[in-house]
Amino acid sequence: MSSVSVELERAAEILLGPPNLVSPEQRGVAEAVFLSFRKTKCPYTMCKELLETSKSDYVLFEASGLIKDALIREWNDIPANDIQGMRSYLLQYVINNPASSSFVRERIVQVIAIMVKRQSVEDAGVDRALVIKEVQQLITSGNQQMQMMGCAIITAIMQEYATTVKSSDVGLAWEVHFKVKKQFEVTDLRTIFQFSVAALKELSAQIVLPMSPEMEYLLRRLLMISETVLTWTFINVNLPKKTHLCVRVGPKSEPAARTGLEGDNVGSHPGRVHVRLLLADQVQPQHLTPLTQLPRSTCQPERPDLER
Repeated sequence: MSSVSVELERAAEILLGPPNLVSPEQRGVAEAVFLSFRKTKCPYTMCKELLETSKSDYVLFEASGLIKDALIREWNDIPANDIQGMRSYLLQYVINNPASSSFVRERIVQVIAIMVKRQSVEDAGVDRALVIKEVQQLITSGNQQMQMMGCAIITAIMQEYATTVKSSDVGLAWEVHFKVKKQFEVTDLRTIFQFSVAALKELSAQIVLPMSPEMEYLLRRLLMISETVLTWTFINVNLPKKTHLCVRVGPKSEPAARTGLEGDNVGSHPGRVHVRLLLADQVQPQHLTPLTQLPRSTCQPERPDLER
């Protein structure tokens, strides 16, 4: 174990220690260690070593956070091969460590999503399509742990492309954000919806009541992904640029389906999925609302003068 790892783990123990055993001076010194750590430049090799060797969840969380901040700060100076290698490494890390703490896993997944979005500015979504294809294999693998991991990655990617408070500040101008968002909408968003509904259809046939916690969690994640697509606020290219800056906020009671996917058979037999899932009382009804609206939304002709 490196000296950096030892120092960080000791500082983490102090920060997480009870107040009656840790003095303010000790806590201040430990905080200074992490403040200095967060300012490290080009920390990628060091952070990979920490991810591989550290047993402290706090250190793992800080290491993945440093990767995120450094990538955003130094993106234009990092060779393309190094970016590709880091993204592949992080994806394999979360796949190979399914038992890691949820908050560490979610942070690393967020970093992957940020890298996918930032890379799509330069390659028009080529790398994103590869990631989504790999994640699709996880979701259709039949292994519940891998399926849940795949759902987490897809959810994080969608959050980064959506215009919500959960989207990260990745240093892109609004015009660039809307450009890659539109690009995502006309390509991979459709793919995500199709395989999420297919996965729901497959899982709905396997429901045995009462459901196991793992099955319930997986169904909820897949339903949330489908709901997010069906209630997605699509970019309308005919709107003035200034209008794009208007972000819709407000209560979310029964969202109307706005698929923007008219003309495709994306709603094949949604009712069957809905009926099966409705039998499982653990599934929250609001997640099923968009599925009931899907046949109506896919049958209506496209109106170019309305928001899609």
